[in-house]
Amino acid sequence: MAERADTTGAWEHVQVLAGEIGPRPATGPAEARAQGYAEEVLRRAGFDVRVEPFRSQTTFTWPWLLVGSLVTAAGILTWWPGLRGLGAVAGILGVVAFIGMADVALDVGRLFATGASRNVIGRLAPAGRPERRVVLAAHADSTKAALLFHPAQARRFGTNLRIHMAGSVWVALAAVLGALVPGALRWEWIALPGLVPVVYGLGLLVHRELAMPWVQGANDNASGVGLALALAEHFGKNRPERTEIWVAITGCEEVGAPVGMARLVARHRAELRGASVLVLDNLGAGELRYLLGEGNLRFHRSDPELVRLAAASAARHPDWRIGPSRVPPGSYTDAHASLAAGIPTLAIWAERDGVLPNWHWPTDVLANVEPETLARAFTFVREIVEAIDRPHIA
Repeated sequence: MAERADTTGAWEHVQVLAGEIGPRPATGPAEARAQGYAEEVLRRAGFDVRVEPFRSQTTFTWPWLLVGSLVTAAGILTWWPGLRGLGAVAGILGVVAFIGMADVALDVGRLFATGASRNVIGRLAPAGRPERRVVLAAHADSTKAALLFHPAQARRFGTNLRIHMAGSVWVALAAVLGALVPGALRWEWIALPGLVPVVYGLGLLVHRELAMPWVQGANDNASGVGLALALAEHFGKNRPERTEIWVAITGCEEVGAPVGMARLVARHRAELRGASVLVLDNLGAGELRYLLGEGNLRFHRSDPELVRLAAASAARHPDWRIGPSRVPPGSYTDAHASLAAGIPTLAIWAERDGVLPNWHWPTDVLANVEPETLARAFTFVREIVEAIDRPHIA
């Protein structure tokens, strides 16, 4: 009976976050309202809550526009022999920034950190002596739609990113060779094919800012926040024996890098060393998946023990068809920040036919959330936490 109330609670939280608060742009008032709501729920559940502010970019558009503009400038400057050296520098900078951002390793967005956001962190002491720590993390912000996330393109998102990267490298290489061996070939014409995907990408970014709406974000990620809050309420009533529970509602995940989670890791690295981080993202529709890792150039593997515990829980519910997956190229979750820092982490989401349902598209609304998926996710994550707390029964 208690579990029924808790899983119903997850759905009710999602209704508030997506239905009443609505779209939650990073650093905006709605993101703050969503986190204020989370703070109230955590306090009522008995958690000690802290709010940790930070600065962030407001969107991924501006950093990527800078990268694309550098590469475009490199291609254009090959037409002026006296400026080819400057074009080579622009091309190199553009490619380095592109690769760094695609790998979520270079935070170009810091140049555009004009907004104020925060992480809301609740801590719950165990019933007995604390021996372990589990962090349930979910991001509060939602994104703006873009044509690159159109349902017909979502499955090809990683391929499209590689095409844009190849075009950028092509242009930069032509710019560098044009500066070093200017008379060898017509470098200005050679650069043109690479410019096509780069300029196309710039057009998509401008179109996103001028014409596309903010997404309600019922699945991404009101579902993850709602689930984290429902689990907080559950563990507030049923404290683990030996495990301290953290619930971290992060800000600014949808801005080209998991900024909020990166700030949390940087501030609490010592406390998180040896903790178990469970990232909850897109859990409102589809079939549950535990992710084996993520990363584009450098693949960060999920913690083997957490993967084992997830597989054991999945085996207890064979009709739910829970299985392993991984973050596709070009994408990331909050888990990237903690995995890159060497913190044991596992991200959990739900897919349909290998794709996140309604990913970053206007159809990500409350009506397309499946309460049954939320209920299954609640049980799945709860069992993993209980197995961490009592490893002898895992």
